[in-house]
Amino acid sequence: MKLLKVILSLTVLLLFLSGALFAQTMQYGGTEWTVSYGNWSMAAGSLIQKDTKTGLARIDIRLPQSGIMQYDFTVRYNAGGYSDMAALAAGKLHAGFGAHIGVDKAFLGKPSWGNGRSYLLWLNLDTAVPMNSKHYGIRAQVYKSTDNVNMDLMDAYNIDIVKALGATLPWAINELSKNLNVDIPIKIVINANTGEIKVYDPTIDPNRYGYAYAYVFKLDPAMLKGNYVSIRTNSLSAVFGNGAVSIK
Repeated sequence: MKLLKVILSLTVLLLFLSGALFAQTMQYGGTEWTVSYGNWSMAAGSLIQKDTKTGLARIDIRLPQSGIMQYDFTVRYNAGGYSDMAALAAGKLHAGFGAHIGVDKAFLGKPSWGNGRSYLLWLNLDTAVPMNSKHYGIRAQVYKSTDNVNMDLMDAYNIDIVKALGATLPWAINELSKNLNVDIPIKIVINANTGEIKVYDPTIDPNRYGYAYAYVFKLDPAMLKGNYVSIRTNSLSAVFGNGAVSIK
C-alpha cells in the first residue's frame, strides 16, 4: 500500500492536467537552459512553460551525470489538459509531465519525439483514448529513447495507478483536484552506478514524521550517465521552481 500511495501522490503533478521559441537560452539558478520547443520563460525565480497545445514542449540543460545524483524542485499546475471546453465537459482529458535523464546528446533548439540516448520518467493523464488503451487513465511511465526519433514506452514501467489502488477514475481525479495550484515538492535520487532510482513521496515530510518513503526501481546504469537533463510537458502549462542538484 505504501508503494501505491507514493504513485498516487506523484500524480498530483497531473491534476486535471486537465508560438514556439527556437534555439533560445535563458538563465535559471545561475545555469543556462536551451529552449527546444514550447513557450518557456522565467518569472520570480521559477521556470514556466505556458503552451497548453503542444505535446513536445522541452527545455534542456547541460549537466554531466555520474555517481549518485539528487534532484530537488517543485512543480505546480498552471493550465491545460483538455483541447477545448467541450472536451473538458465530456471528461476528455490529456496531459503529461516528465524529465529526460542521462541524455547523451540533446537535440538542442529543435522539437523531437525522442531526445538522444536517455530515459524519460513520465506522469500521464489520458481519458481521451479508448479505455483499453495502454495509455488510458492516470499512469506512471518510463520511456526509453534511443535517438531523437525513436522512443518507446517500457511495458514493465507502465503503472495504471487507479487500477493498482482498486479505485475509480472519477474518485481519483476528485481527490487529486484538491491539490490544484499547490507547489508539489519533488525529490529524485539516481544512482548511475547501480541503476537504482528513488522517487520520494511528497506527502511525507521527514522533518515532521521522522522518516521518508520512496518508490524504488532500477534501470540500465549505462544509460544514466549522460550530459544533459531535460524537462518536458504535453498539453500542460506548469511552473517549476526551487531547483537544486547535488552529485556525489
